Amino acid sequence: PEVCLSPPAVANCPVSCRSKQLCLTDWKKTDAHFIWDRIRRIEPLARNGTLCLSDDMTKQDAVAACHAWSKGGAATGKGSAAEAWFDHWVESRDIGTRQVDLSVCEQLEAAIDEECAFNSTAVKTFSQQSVANNG
Repeated sequence: PEVCLSPPAVANCPVSCRSKQLCLTDWKKTDAHFIWDRIRRIEPLARNGTLCLSDDMTKQDAVAACHAWSKGGAATGKGSAAEAWFDHWVESRDIGTRQVDLSVCEQLEAAIDEECAFNSTAVKTFSQQSVANNG
């Protein structure tokens, strides 16, 4: 528009006067994060799905933690943050959607694919950068 012939208007209204492309301003290159070190098809191991663990946890660790959690009474839904997480997980399941029942340690064990571990450091770094950049 005619008003954009005025230098103050161009300086104060860069989008309207098209003196800058907003989407390209203050752009900074970000790091790429790769959580998988290979491409592969993840086949279903159990009736209700397959779980991939981070590279800092073994199948034995996950199953042992499940048994300790169950024996501690957490699976009954009384009290701690872990129990609150589990309650939220149960409530968030869509009816009819197949999911591994994390309260049944045998199902958990059967569903873990030990060959599809992902890079936990890359996930943590990406998550921290996302939070720092309001993502």
